[in-house]
This record gives sequence, structure tokens and C-alpha cells, in this order.
Amino acid sequence: MSKPKPQTVLKEFSQLKTEERIELTAFAVFQVVHRGERERAFQPRAKTLVHKIWNAGRLSLRQQRAWFKFVDDFHKAEGKSGSVSASYGDYTDKSDDGDFKVPTAYTNAYYQKISRICNALSRREYALLKDLVQNELKATDNIKLEIIGLMRSGYQDKNSARVAGVVNVQLLLDRIADEYGF
Repeated sequence: MSKPKPQTVLKEFSQLKTEERIELTAFAVFQVVHRGERERAFQPRAKTLVHKIWNAGRLSLRQQRAWFKFVDDFHKAEGKSGSVSASYGDYTDKSDDGDFKVPTAYTNAYYQKISRICNALSRREYALLKDLVQNELKATDNIKLEIIGLMRSGYQDKNSARVAGVVNVQLLLDRIADEYGF
């Protein structure tokens, strides 16, 4: 009687063919589950849509940080005229046209940063950002995830539309995070 050969159930990664390595790596990557965090330092304003997504644990730390920074910059973009996003103030043109100095409007660095981010977005992303900012300013429930999912992704099922709405907001926040360099 011959002794049975020991069988190797698992091969070393280095012993696998290139295609098998790629397949195992891709499989492992797609198994990584998104783990949303709720960092209190980046908590969005209560009763807003972003707060609802944050509270459900659907935002990454990077997305939370991007929204927090964007909203902070948005509020800092207010000028002497109060709670408007354009900042106009007392800035004069320093030309040598005699004693008369022509007042000119100016924008601060925060306003310019917000403008740069908005200009980098697509038309659809910009429209969603405007809705989220409006929701942030008013803190009302007039914007729904289901409507975002229906309008932007075409899902008519309530649950699918809600998930699509969350994904659209997440993608927008990722784009903002990219612009900030997070």
C-alpha cells in the first residue's frame, strides 16, 4: 500500500498564476464594506439632509470633513453685507487718477475658494450642491433622498431611490474632498 500524498488545500499567493492573483485581489477589494463614521467634530447642522445621512453612519470621515470645511468656508465668505454669499465691502482702486478713488467690489479668499469648487463641478453636481446648501441654510425637510435618487438615477422603488440618493450625495462630497485635497 502506498501512502497517500498530502494535498495542499490552499496555495501560497506567490504560487498562483497571474490571473488567479488578480482575481483574488479584486475579490478582496470588493469585499471591503464601507464603514461610515460619525465624528462629532464634523457633525452637520441638525435637521438637514447631510445630517440625516451622517446620523445613519453613511459618510466616511473624508466626506464629513469636506462638508464641514465647505460649509465653514461658505459662512466665512460672507462679507460686510451680512448673511449673503457674495462679499462686498470698502475696497478702493489704488490708481493714480488724482484724489478720487473709485470703490470696487471685492471677494475674499473663502468666496474665491467656494467659486473654484463650484466651477470644478459638473452641472448636475452643482445643482445638487445648491440644494444641499439651501437645505443647510434653511434646515428644512423640503429635500428628500428619495427624490434625489429618482431624479438623478431613475429609481422608482422607494428603498432603491433612497440608496441612490445617498450615493449621489456621497459622490458629491468626494468631489468636494478632492478639491480640498483631503
